[in-house]
Amino acid sequence: MHRALVEYFKQRGLYSQAGLAKFQAASHENAQKILAVQGELSKTIQHIAAFLHSLTDGSSTKDGSANNQCILDAEIKDKKSHTVQITV
Repeated sequence: MHRALVEYFKQRGLYSQAGLAKFQAASHENAQKILAVQGELSKTIQHIAAFLHSLTDGSSTKDGSANNQCILDAEIKDKKSHTVQITV
């Protein structure tokens, strides 16, 4: 009986480890997807900020240099203020 219980708990431990490894792999994949989405959202917010800034300073949205400068300013600000750390 003792030997059967030892084998049961050994098998149960292996099953639990396999489940944990699967969960950790899914977690890592999700973290990578979150980082990709975060990067795209950051770019979109920078473009929106540049557009809104162009509306408030009177420059035309067709003026690429002013719009690009706003985007560069937003990127610098974004790098300084929005740090997210995801650990797996």
